[in-house]
Amino acid sequence: MVDSSWYVKNDVKEELEIATGDSADNAILDSYGARIDRYIDNEIAPHITTLPVTSSLSAVLKDAAIAGVAAKYRRKNKEFDTANTYHEEFTKLIDSAIKRLRRDNETQSQRPTSTRPYATEPLASD
Repeated sequence: MVDSSWYVKNDVKEELEIATGDSADNAILDSYGARIDRYIDNEIAPHITTLPVTSSLSAVLKDAAIAGVAAKYRRKNKEFDTANTYHEEFTKLIDSAIKRLRRDNETQSQRPTSTRPYATEPLASD
């Protein structure tokens, strides 16, 4: 099982424009962060067993954690439009990470392929 920490409190505080020294919301942010980490791990666990997490994929998952925690925090503060925007971003980032983890050599080829039916002509009899 994957047990990763994608949530970084200071990055979330920066996104939400909360002062770094302000500790009033630390407990709720940490709670949301733990829930988002578990969700992300559950979503990517089936796909991550064969491939390593690259630094760019790790950055995507950290961005997803920021968006997920921000969505929960904004919803708690009854800022529903902003929360929905963060939730949509979170969903898009998770979907793109899963899509990247599912890729294999066939699906990431840059060369277009064309499939044509194999057709033969009858031999002309002499």
